[in-house]
Amino acid sequence: RWAFYINIPIAIASAIAVIATIPETKVANVGKIDIVGVLLSAIGLGLIVFGLIEGQAYGWWTAINDFQLGPINLNTGGMSVVPFTFLLGVVLLVLLVAWELPRTRNGKSTLIDIPLFGIRRYGFGNVVALVVSLGEFGILFVLPLWLQSVAGLDALTTGALIAFLAVGTLLAGGAARGVSARLGATQVVRLGMILEIIGIIGIGWGFSTTRSPWWLVIPLMIYGAGLGFASAQLTNVVLADVPMEKSGQASAMTSTFRQVGSALGAAVLGAVLFTGLGDDLGKKLDDLPQVSTQQAEQIVNSVQGSAGQSIVAMEKNPAFAPIVTDAKEAYTDSAKLTALVAAIFVFFGLMASLGLPKDSVADDTSAAEDLPVAD
Repeated sequence: RWAFYINIPIAIASAIAVIATIPETKVANVGKIDIVGVLLSAIGLGLIVFGLIEGQAYGWWTAINDFQLGPINLNTGGMSVVPFTFLLGVVLLVLLVAWELPRTRNGKSTLIDIPLFGIRRYGFGNVVALVVSLGEFGILFVLPLWLQSVAGLDALTTGALIAFLAVGTLLAGGAARGVSARLGATQVVRLGMILEIIGIIGIGWGFSTTRSPWWLVIPLMIYGAGLGFASAQLTNVVLADVPMEKSGQASAMTSTFRQVGSALGAAVLGAVLFTGLGDDLGKKLDDLPQVSTQQAEQIVNSVQGSAGQSIVAMEKNPAFAPIVTDAKEAYTDSAKLTALVAAIFVFFGLMASLGLPKDSVADDTSAAEDLPVAD
């Protein structure tokens, strides 16, 4: 709970700092809130994320469990509810676009200013932000779970190890402006993504049952440096060609793309991790004569349901030693696969960045100084 509570004083301090240091800006004509757009986007994205997260619980295609929400028990005739949530989520997002376009043409207030995506730099830049966030933050979902469940680190030591990522981010973030003046902001973003890919692959190599987890320090710093270079310039790159009067809405939409990418990344990579873990561990337990089929199923469900924490509990009992060994190896193999998928996501983001128009060093320097940045 304190992981959430700690944000309260930080938010209060940030709010006070904003009020004290940032001058108020007002828009002459403030439109009404696009309630329909808000509902369509929130429910549509929520259904897709729900499907990714709950696919293991309800089954990806064939129903494992019936869907129940309060007194409502939905019988889908043997088919999982997950495909329906995916389909409905996509339909709602298509309806969102269909709703927003005529409102934009008629000059009404909209949740999303869709014509902005016709600006090449803005359109491709947001695709980059979305795809890269899938890999960037999804791997951070997997890493602490593995460190505590397999490597056996406590929460404090896990945090200390992951903090080396921040060291790389701070160093690269501070150097990003100077590097941008030499290479151009778009090239700095690409450099950051290349470093992220190298770092994520290194993290995948660091997932091992035989090596110390502290070997992860080096790839974490490389990965953090990539985050520093990419994140420090990406918003400015995306907003470079956006009209100044629309920069606030455009910046907020870019931040939304990043947040959506982060949520989807955690859901997708979590599904890859636990699906692979269940399959691999099940096969390994089948080779242990002392473990029955029913016991193997219970162990797999326990390890998946506890995100690996049941491994720590079983390790305290010497009788479970063979099972613990298999569970750690299965978890590690799945974590390696998850890191590979994360690296592929960032690689796709790197490929998408090739669609960004070429920029001049002078333009990048002025953009970095003049454009507002919002998270």
